[in-house]
Amino acid sequence: MKKVIFKYEPNKNLGDALFKYLACVLFALEYNLEYTYEDIIPEIEEYKFIMGKDHSGDDKYHFKNTLYHELKEIANLDLEVQGFNTLGFLKKQINFDKLESNDWINEKKRNGLFYKNVTIISNKNYDKFNSDINFNNIKLIGNFKFENIYTKSKNKIIEYIELNKHNHFIRYDKESKINVDKIINNDDNTLIDIVVHLDFFKTDDDNIEFIKKEYLEEIFKNNNKIFFNKKVCLLYEKSNQDILINYVNDVSQFFCDNHINFSIQPNNPIENFKIMSNSKIIICSLNSCCWISAYLSKVIEYCYMPNYNNFEKKIGTTFKKPIFNTILYDIDI
Repeated sequence: MKKVIFKYEPNKNLGDALFKYLACVLFALEYNLEYTYEDIIPEIEEYKFIMGKDHSGDDKYHFKNTLYHELKEIANLDLEVQGFNTLGFLKKQINFDKLESNDWINEKKRNGLFYKNVTIISNKNYDKFNSDINFNNIKLIGNFKFENIYTKSKNKIIEYIELNKHNHFIRYDKESKINVDKIINNDDNTLIDIVVHLDFFKTDDDNIEFIKKEYLEEIFKNNNKIFFNKKVCLLYEKSNQDILINYVNDVSQFFCDNHINFSIQPNNPIENFKIMSNSKIIICSLNSCCWISAYLSKVIEYCYMPNYNNFEKKIGTTFKKPIFNTILYDIDI
């Protein structure tokens, strides 16, 4: 059975890993593939090489004086390309029955034909994949935050995850691989009224910035009827960074001044995910972990999402509506 492979990428947070997992799940569903997790994938070569042979015809492009890694990059982006020869011809089909040596490609010249053994799916070509494309194994590399695709297929995605969560693994950041069931299964059924997720983000020049607290305060000022007499949990990832702790304390002052019942909870990413998934209202930060917790939640009633613009260009995809009852709030990012 053909596979869709979750390939571990370091320095990705839990939310990024779960979004990649959603993309893998959807491919497994749509194209009858086996989901598998791998740290390293040496046993499945992306391309296989046939020495000294090629066949005429079926060429889609020709690039003169182009290096192997450049041809490979072009071929990876174009899902219709099935391989390329060492003369720079990219082929839309490879007919193995017609492979032969010729004056230009032969064993004496030690050149030949590379054909795809793994189809690379990225943010740039994810939506171009279809069942008519000839493929072997699939490897997904990207962030895969696609709002419309996941919303349309939400019911079958969640049903598939429930059936397979005990056998599926993912990995994020520098942590060891972890069973999906350990992430999404919540033994604590205590419902939380409102969670405000607090986190910083890095700009393109690696500066640390936060959503201004005034934007969060505005949500509460404008929604007294919804938030009246509710308990608020200020949630953030446990950290030794003073800049984050100072931000949390700064935000909390508003709740103190307005006599709102609140608590502050620093946790690890998985615990935060579980808490958010068990919340009726989530006010999201720009951390994708809260976005996907809202998407997968069974109890959520409202989700407040930052209406990011420039940040959207940075991540390359859009995911602004995790659930039907999503309300966008303005930020200057």
